Amino acid sequence: EFTKLAYSIIRSEEAPTGETVFDRIVDRAKSLVRIRRADLPANDKSTEAVVSRIDAQLQQGNLVAALDQAKNLSEKARQPAQEWINRVAARADVDRAIASLERQLKSSLGSNAATKG
Repeated sequence: EFTKLAYSIIRSEEAPTGETVFDRIVDRAKSLVRIRRADLPANDKSTEAVVSRIDAQLQQGNLVAALDQAKNLSEKARQPAQEWINRVAARADVDRAIASLERQLKSSLGSNAATKG
C-alpha cells in the first residue's frame, strides 16, 4: 500500500512544469516511469529521502519509527499521505494497547503463581 503512496508523496513536491505540449508529455512520462533512489544519505531531508526512510521502517515492521519519519514530511508532501498516516497511527495505538495488556496479563499471572507457590 505504501509503495503506491510513496510516489504520490514524492510527486506532490514537484512543481508543475509549463503548459506547452512538450511539458505535458514530460509530466505524463514522469507519472508513468517510477524510479526511487536508494543511495540517499541519512542526513538528506528531501521528500524522497524521508519517504525512503519511512519505507525502510515499514519493511522492518516498525510503525512508530515510520510515523516519526512521516513527521519530517513537508505540509505539501503530507497531504496525500494524511489518511495513511492516520490509519498507521491508529494501528500503532492498537499495537501499544495490546502490548500493554500482554504485560499486565503476564504480570498478573506471575503474581498469582508466586502467591500460590
